[in-house]
Amino acid sequence: MLPQSQNRKQLPAFSRLELREAAQDLLPGFAVRRCQHRIAYGREGVDVFSDTTGRAWLEGAVPCQSVWTCPSCAARIADARAEDVQGYIDAALSKGHGVALVTLTFAHQKTDLLSATAAAFSKALKVFKSGRAAAALREKWGILGEIRAVEATHGANGWHPHSHAILFTDKGLRAADLEILRGEMFDLWAAACKKTGLGAPTAARGVDIAGAKHAGGYVAKWGFATELTRGHLKKAQGAGRTPWQILADYAAGCARSGRLFREFAQQFKGKRQLFYSHGLKKAIGKPVKKPKQKRLDFKIRLTTVSALDWCLIVEWRLFRQLLHAAAGGRERLEAFLGGLRWQKKAA
Repeated sequence: MLPQSQNRKQLPAFSRLELREAAQDLLPGFAVRRCQHRIAYGREGVDVFSDTTGRAWLEGAVPCQSVWTCPSCAARIADARAEDVQGYIDAALSKGHGVALVTLTFAHQKTDLLSATAAAFSKALKVFKSGRAAAALREKWGILGEIRAVEATHGANGWHPHSHAILFTDKGLRAADLEILRGEMFDLWAAACKKTGLGAPTAARGVDIAGAKHAGGYVAKWGFATELTRGHLKKAQGAGRTPWQILADYAAGCARSGRLFREFAQQFKGKRQLFYSHGLKKAIGKPVKKPKQKRLDFKIRLTTVSALDWCLIVEWRLFRQLLHAAAGGRERLEAFLGGLRWQKKAA
């Protein structure tokens, strides 16, 4: 039975590694199945580090780099991409360009298959950006390009693919400009949905535009970059669920959620998560790089897990236990690894 939104707070919280294990159970043949199973070329083993805050991590195990199905890799990649996107936002604002977050949605129902709506949505986006009317809109507003991401949530009306795009214009955008632009974009988007067979978007929610002030701090505060690169990582609003919430519900025992996550994974397998318009980076120029804050803590290499021991950790799925032991210090970690070897001999 599908967990209800009002009961979700009662579900246990799962770590990224626990969710990764759930995804590995669900998705044979996907890259997440092999995440951190291999040791990087040229290394003798996997290094285990910790810092003065008690955090522990691994270096030297090959990640799967899946932004759609691996919660561990997705979070790391999203953070790096958000930093890049924020750099272009700050650069654009410093030059007086306009920046706005545009969200496109359409009407759908619970009987719609994700494969069908996602394909139609992709075609609608292409129609939306092509033709004389679209070209005229770009010229009128001086649109330099966009950085776009597509995500999907699931709710009472089934799967809901939608897109977020950070739009860049050659001049600043006032609140009145945004409302006019939203109306003109809605006309184009409604026509594109009709042409590709998507449900007609509503005037209230089909196109949403949120503008930025003339300071990069507002953009960072509003989370434009984070909204774009971590869309499927955040919590869905209302009764809808993001893919990770669906995966967590599967880990809590909901078989239907497992089928939904598998459907999502199959649909987005091999798809790009983030799109930069051709020529956008050149038009904006070099992104602003914020100076990295000096770490007050320092990392300590606790040990190097040998290739043989790593095979045992992978085979017995002891990633969480390894990191938990490492967080307790070198002696606890060595005791854990020693026990691991003893269990192997006894087996």
